[in-house]
Amino acid sequence: MPKISLEDLPEVIVSSSSSTKIISRYLKEGKLRKLASRLYTRNLKDTPELIIKRNLWPIVGL
Repeated sequence: MPKISLEDLPEVIVSSSSSTKIISRYLKEGKLRKLASRLYTRNLKDTPELIIKRNLWPIVGL
């Protein structure tokens, strides 16, 4: 599996079977945070509400 840089990821990420390992690693390292089931963000500053509001349509598309 190619190494995925945190900076290459979008603000909101939906996990899949191919991304589970990298997401788990970033969660353990405190570089990602869980917003909902299978929904994660690399934004550690803003509130979940603000992140979801800003990314609502991309989330719906995912």
